Amino acid sequence: MDQVVVVRLTADRPGRISFKAQLQGERNEAHSNYATDYFRMDGLAPDGLVVRGKSADYMGVTGALRYESRLKALPEGGSMSLDWDELSVAGADSVTLLVAAATNFVSYKDVSGDPRARVEAVLAPAAGRSFEALKATHLGEHRRLFRRVTMTLPSTPDSLLPTDERLKSFDGANDPALGALVFQFGRYLLISSSRRARSRPTSRGYGTRT
Repeated sequence: MDQVVVVRLTADRPGRISFKAQLQGERNEAHSNYATDYFRMDGLAPDGLVVRGKSADYMGVTGALRYESRLKALPEGGSMSLDWDELSVAGADSVTLLVAAATNFVSYKDVSGDPRARVEAVLAPAAGRSFEALKATHLGEHRRLFRRVTMTLPSTPDSLLPTDERLKSFDGANDPALGALVFQFGRYLLISSSRRARSRPTSRGYGTRT
């Protein structure tokens, strides 16, 4: 619902969170010989990182998609600094990291969207909420969909094994409950995939993550 990825870092003692972070782009290896796509990684003072880029030109078709992704750090205690494209946090009690991303895609015939404006539109409100509030909203939205369906299939002794062992030993009949687990895992992945927000009409045209 808040349209951001949230990472929470904590420790069992105050002042123990220290790290360096980068937000990196990734080249399209399949088209890397053409070298027409690009991205740029930068720091975004005072507390963030940003990657901006565009898609590659390919076989005479000009790459028209532009994108932007940002990371914002919200430390509690300690200190924070930026060195070009690297963000450093030292001696914090805890840190919440927010990541938002967007493209200029509106439809197959319209790429007039503003990635920067879209990222700012979701990142600023999320940064103004506590981690507990963000988590509560996320859980409520996920459960709204996930808990609509239940499936129970017979269990066997193999059902008590770790999942990786269950997958390796499955012969089609020895662990019926594995089918229910795989079914629900597929639903979990689908619910967690990009989809339109229910309550943010300005998000039309780019994927969201809950």
